[in-house]
Amino acid sequence: MACPTLLNRLGRLKWGLLAAVLMGLLPLLASADSDEGDPSRGMAHSLNIDEAWVENAVYVFAFMDNDFSAGHSLDLEGEGVAAFTKDFGADLAFPQVLLEQPLGQGAAALGPIELDLRYVFSQSGTAESPAAGVFSLQAGGAYWATPNSRFGGLGSTFSAAVLGAFRSGRVFVQGSYGYEAALDPNASSQWVANTAVGTALDSHWVAQLEGDFVTNTELEDGSRGNLWVFVPEVGYQAGDWFLELGEQIPASQSGTTSVLMVERDF
Repeated sequence: MACPTLLNRLGRLKWGLLAAVLMGLLPLLASADSDEGDPSRGMAHSLNIDEAWVENAVYVFAFMDNDFSAGHSLDLEGEGVAAFTKDFGADLAFPQVLLEQPLGQGAAALGPIELDLRYVFSQSGTAESPAAGVFSLQAGGAYWATPNSRFGGLGSTFSAAVLGAFRSGRVFVQGSYGYEAALDPNASSQWVANTAVGTALDSHWVAQLEGDFVTNTELEDGSRGNLWVFVPEVGYQAGDWFLELGEQIPASQSGTTSVLMVERDF
C-alpha cells in the first residue's frame, strides 16, 4: 500500500471534514450487530499494515495533506480482501485517485492496481481466549498503466512480506516486514518495516500507535534516504464495521498527513 507525500501544517478545513464524516458514520456503526464473532481474533486493522489474518472485507482510505496550498495532495484508495479458505486469500488494491491542490486545476491520476496473495501458516486462539496469534506470508505485484511523473515514488513493483499479529488480553502487537522491488523507473526498490501496538479500550473503542520505517524513499528536500513515520490512531468497532482515524507524523521532517479508514467485514 503506497504512502502519500508527507507535508506541512494542520488545516482547520481538514478537521471539519473528518469530523463531519465521523459524526455521519457513527450512528451507522452503532446500529450494527456488535454480537458477531470477530474474525481478527480481538485485533484491529492498523492503517498502514496489512492484516495477518484472512477474511472477507472491503476498505476505503482517504489520505489528506495538512496543507491546502498548490501541489499538496488528497489521495483516495480502495481495497478488498477475499478468503478462499481459512488459511489462504487475496488482497486487491484498487487504483488510487491521486489529486493535487488546487482540486480541479492541479495534477490528477489513477495510481497502480495491486494484487497480493496471503497464506496463513500459523494461527491460534479466538476473540474470547486469553491470547491469540496469527502469522502469514504475502507476495504480489502492483501495475501502473498510466504513470504520471508528478506523483513520485509510485510505479510497477513486486513485493513480499511476513505479517504477524499477537494478542494478550486487550493488548496486541502487529507488524509487516518485507521488500518492494521496482519494476520500472517510476518506483524505488526499498525495505519496509511497520509495527503497531494497540489496546482495546472497551468493547467498541481501540487505540494504536504505529511506527513505519522505509528505506530509499524521497525525502522533503528531494534527496533519497531512510524515513520513520509515527501514526497515532483511534478506531471504533461495532459488529462488521470499523472506523479508524490517524495522523502520520514523519520524523525529522515537517508536516503531517491525516488518514481516515472505513472497513466493512462480510
